[in-house]
Amino acid sequence: GSLGMRAATLRAHIKDCARVLSQQYIGKIEKEKAFSTRVINGVYPDERQYWVPITRPDGSIVCEADGAYDKPVHVMGPRGPQNALKRFEFVEPPSVMTFNLKVLGGKNTIHESDLHHVFRYGGVHGYAGERGDGEGRYSFSLEQIFTKQ
Repeated sequence: GSLGMRAATLRAHIKDCARVLSQQYIGKIEKEKAFSTRVINGVYPDERQYWVPITRPDGSIVCEADGAYDKPVHVMGPRGPQNALKRFEFVEPPSVMTFNLKVLGGKNTIHESDLHHVFRYGGVHGYAGERGDGEGRYSFSLEQIFTKQ
């Protein structure tokens, strides 16, 4: 009865962004784990939330797509070139996905500033499959909700 995204796709997005940042912008600091390794091994979506609901800023749940469009796709198959239409459903902005992340501490701690780097890059890079077409761009906010000493 509502629209949502699997939390596992959020983890894949975080990993993708961390790898790019690590390779192209941050680099490796001597005697420390690579940035991407620290993020990949230390940031996980809360396992209690399999689906992340899409809501409006007022908190109301989005129950159906606001619209759809078709995009031609061209692939090479066993019988040569194949053409088809791929249908994309979308939700108009503003919409919100709120989710919790578990961030591991210890020697290779991920800091809040690290998450800011990941999501700042991700917001420009885009989320999901059509980011190459400029889709999936977003803004974000982070809130620390629990600290264990």
